[in-house]
Amino acid sequence: MYDISSISLFSGLSIDEQEAISNVMVAKIYPRGSLVIQEGELSNTFFILVTGEVEVFISNSSGDKYVLNVLGNDSFLGELAFLDEEKRTASVMTLKETYFLTISRDDFTKILNDYPEIYTDLVKNLVNMVRKLNNVIRSLAMKDTYGSLRSFLIERSDMLSFRKKAPRLTPEFVAEQIGSSKDIVVRLLNKLEAGNYISVDNDVLFVLRTLPEKLQ
Repeated sequence: MYDISSISLFSGLSIDEQEAISNVMVAKIYPRGSLVIQEGELSNTFFILVTGEVEVFISNSSGDKYVLNVLGNDSFLGELAFLDEEKRTASVMTLKETYFLTISRDDFTKILNDYPEIYTDLVKNLVNMVRKLNNVIRSLAMKDTYGSLRSFLIERSDMLSFRKKAPRLTPEFVAEQIGSSKDIVVRLLNKLEAGNYISVDNDVLFVLRTLPEKLQ
C-alpha cells in the first residue's frame, strides 16, 4: 500500500482516512510521450505520480506550447478539477515512463460519505498551497517589476537628482508607466529609500546614488 502521508495534499489526515483513500487507488503506467491530462476536458480522476516525470503545459489557439512546470516523484495532478468538477486548466504529458496511482471521483465521493471531514482537510491543505504559490508569484513579480522600475528611474536620472527641482512622481504614475501595480511599486520604492538609494518627499523623488542591479 502506497503511503499517501508523504503527499502534501493529504497531510493531517488520520490513518483510517489515509487507508480508505489508499484502498481505492488504481495503478496506471503511461509510456514516455503520453498525454495524461488534456486542457479543457472534464475531470473525474486524481493522479499521484509515484515514479517518473511529467511536464505541465498550456497551449494557445495557434498551437504554441508553454511549459508551466515539470513534476517528479510524489507529485500529484488534477486536484483542482477533481474537487470542483470544472474543466482541466492545463495539459500533462509524460517525459519518461511514469507510474501513477489514480482515484476516481465516484470512489472519492463514497469515501466522503464515511469520512466527511476529509474534504475540509483537503481544502485547508489546498489553501496553504495556494498561499505559498502566491508568495512565489509575488516575489517573481517584484523581481520583474524592479528591473522595469530601475530602467525607468535611470532614464530620468538627470531630472531626479538634487541638481534641479525634480518632478512629482506618484506611485500610481510610475506603476502605469512600467505596467505594474501601485502596491508593488510602493514596496520597491520603500526598499530603495530604506537603502538610501532614493529620497521621496510628497511624491518628489530624488535618486541619491547608483541603483543596484538586484534588490534584496
